[in-house]
Amino acid sequence: MNFNFSAIAPVHADKGIWFLFKGNALLVSKTNSSIPVLNKEQISNSDLQFINYLGTCDSVPCFTASLNSEAISEDYHTQDLLTLYRSQDSLDADIFKIAFKAYEILNWDKTHQYCGQCGSVMNRSSIDFSKICPDCGLQNYPRISPAVITAVIKENKILLARHPRSEIFSVLAGYVEAGETLEDAVRREVMEEVNIEVKNIRYFASEPWVFSHALMVAYTAEYQSGEIKADGEEIEEAAWFSAEEIPQRIPRKVSISRKLIDWFINRNSEISLACSP
Repeated sequence: MNFNFSAIAPVHADKGIWFLFKGNALLVSKTNSSIPVLNKEQISNSDLQFINYLGTCDSVPCFTASLNSEAISEDYHTQDLLTLYRSQDSLDADIFKIAFKAYEILNWDKTHQYCGQCGSVMNRSSIDFSKICPDCGLQNYPRISPAVITAVIKENKILLARHPRSEIFSVLAGYVEAGETLEDAVRREVMEEVNIEVKNIRYFASEPWVFSHALMVAYTAEYQSGEIKADGEEIEEAAWFSAEEIPQRIPRKVSISRKLIDWFINRNSEISLACSP
């Protein structure tokens, strides 16, 4: 699947792939959760707001819009985007990437109708995803809040923790503060949440988390010093776990937190095999 992200809409588009949202819910097929491909007549007769062009998917134009009713077709219904994401049998991973872009662009369009500096109605740029104030010249882009998520390793164990309102054990995460590097955010978050000092911080991967406008940047780090002490607010329980001791309740495989945990498990398996006689 080839997706080309672009803000410049084609002059003519007879049909397109439409990522239509009603609040946080995405319109999908009732039979296989696919995204609707609609023609001009179906769209012109629909109650849509905040229409945005996204680019092309395998040369087919992609759009997003806010859906005021579900009158597109009886074959489709809306489903919560987060629920779809967490489902084992839902959309293709590449389609989710486009859906996440659509969700971000749509929410940015909705919440940036007026200039935050002078209150004037903002104009949409014709060349990129930005808005420009015609009076004071303020320009803004879709909001992205960087956050770090870290697998802390101590010898053959990983540090997992649980929030007060959750029974799921996961790695530690938190938002980057203003003027802070990503690596400093890793050190601060781990120290604040569990009283552990880390070293040898290494980049692992990244993942957009559109539900809070975040870009999750994943790291691995090694234990340096300290005894685990949960802060009691963001973290209620934390402990070191070997690969064999990993709790049953951990994040689903689609999440970057689970990818970090799986990396640790696979790493330990490889070490064990290498040490076997």
